[in-house]
Amino acid sequence: MENSNLYCCDAPCSAGKTRAIVEQAKHAAADDNQKILIVQPTKELIEKTIEEEVGKPGFPVERFHSDATTKVVANLTQHFRDTHSHGEIVFTTHAAMLRLGHVPMAGRWTVYVDEVPSDYVKIEELRLPELDTRATFFRHFEMRDGLLLPGDGADAHPEKLAKNEKRDAVWKVYQGVASRVVSDHWRVHCEINEEGTLRTTSVLLPSLFKGFGKTVMASANFHEKILVKSWERKEGVTFIPDNSLALRFSSHENCERLTIRYVFDRDGWSKAFRDSCVKVEDENVNVGKFALAAVKQHVGDNPILVMRNKDRAKDFKNWENAIILPGSPHGLNSYTDVDHFAAFSAINPDPAHLKFLNDILGVATEEVHNDMYREVIYQGLFRSNLRIPDSKEPVECLVMDRGTADWLATKLPGCRVEPMDAPVEFADEALGVALAARLKKKRGPQPTGAARSAAERKAAQRARQKAAKQ
Repeated sequence: MENSNLYCCDAPCSAGKTRAIVEQAKHAAADDNQKILIVQPTKELIEKTIEEEVGKPGFPVERFHSDATTKVVANLTQHFRDTHSHGEIVFTTHAAMLRLGHVPMAGRWTVYVDEVPSDYVKIEELRLPELDTRATFFRHFEMRDGLLLPGDGADAHPEKLAKNEKRDAVWKVYQGVASRVVSDHWRVHCEINEEGTLRTTSVLLPSLFKGFGKTVMASANFHEKILVKSWERKEGVTFIPDNSLALRFSSHENCERLTIRYVFDRDGWSKAFRDSCVKVEDENVNVGKFALAAVKQHVGDNPILVMRNKDRAKDFKNWENAIILPGSPHGLNSYTDVDHFAAFSAINPDPAHLKFLNDILGVATEEVHNDMYREVIYQGLFRSNLRIPDSKEPVECLVMDRGTADWLATKLPGCRVEPMDAPVEFADEALGVALAARLKKKRGPQPTGAARSAAERKAAQRARQKAAKQ
C-alpha cells in the first residue's frame, strides 16, 4: 500500500514521549493553525494528559470518549465534518479510533498515536446452531477463501446490520463482527465447525491512517510490536523514522543501579507451569505459590510493585507491602518512590491465536512472547524508581524466568542479571527439596530501618515532582 504518511518514533519508557507529543501539537495548533488528533490508550490517560500537559492554551481542545460524550465515534466523525479553519487539538481513545470509518477532510489532520494499539486482533465466536439462523446470517455475509465478506445478493444488507439502528437484540450479538466486515480497515478471517460455531479473527489494516495528512505512531520498542511487524511483512508498510519529537533521551542510561533477578532457570512463564505441582518431601508444592512465597521472603518488608493475573488475586490479598499494578500500566507515574518490582503475570495467547499470528500475520512465536508478555513487564518495571533517569537509588526487578530477565537486559544496558538466591528448576527434584528447605528456614532480609511509610514515600514523591517542574 502507499503509506508515505506513516511515521514512527521509537521512544524508550520515561523518555517523555507523551509530553513531547503534546508540546509539538500545541506549537502546531497555536502557531500554524494545524489540526491535531492525539490518540491514547484510555480515557483516564487522556484526562491526565489534558490536565498535566495541555493546560489552557489559546485554541480549542476537545475530547471524545465515553465519559465526555455519547455516541463517541459518530460525534467524532461529525466533528471532522464540521471542522473550522483554526488550529485545535482533539483527543480520542484507541478504541474509538479503531472503529472509525470514512473521515471527512482527513487530509487536514495530523495524527499522533500514543502507543501502538494492542487491540489490533479481535477474536469472536458466533453460535449459529440452527439452520434458519445460519441461513439468515449468510444472506447478508458470505465466506470465501477463509474470509468473511459482505454479501452481494439483492436481499443482503450487511451495512444495516452493522449499524443496527433499531437495536435488534439478536443482531446486537453479531454487530461487532458485522461492523468489521463492512469496514475498509479490517480483514475478517473465519472458519465454521460442524456445530455451527463461526470463529472470526479480525485484523486491523493500515488503511485506517491512509487519508490523514501525517500519522506518527510513538511507542517504546516500536519495531518489536506484533502490529508493526505484521504491517511491514504482510501489508508492505515502511514506517518513516520521525526524530522531531523532543525526547529526554533516545536510549536508557544509568541502568547500573538495576538488578534483575529470576526465580526459574527456564525460558518462558505460563499459567500451565504456574498452576502445576511438584512433589517435595511427600508434599505437593504448587509452582506459583512457591514463587510467591520465595519473592515475599526475599523482599521482606520493602514496598514492592506487583503485576499478577486476576485469576490469582486472592493469593496476593494479604501481602501488605504489595502495590498491585493494572494489567496495562501505561501512564502511571505515581509510584516512582518504590524501588522493588515483581512480575508474576503469565500472558500468552491460546494455541489457535498463536497459530494465527504465526501463519497469517507472519510473526514468530518468540516475537509474540516478547511483545505480549515481556513488553508488559518492561512497562510495569518503569512505574518504579527506574522511571527517574538521574536517580541513584538501586532498583530490583524480580521476574519468573531467565528468558525474560535476559530480554530485559538487552533493553537496559549496564544492569545485572542473576538468579534470586538459586535458580529453581523443579525438574531437578533434589534441587527442589533443597530450595524448599531453604525457603522454610531462611528469614529473608533483615529490616534496615530505611523502609518508609506510605505517607513518607508520598511526601518524597511530591518533592521530586515539584523539583522537576522548577
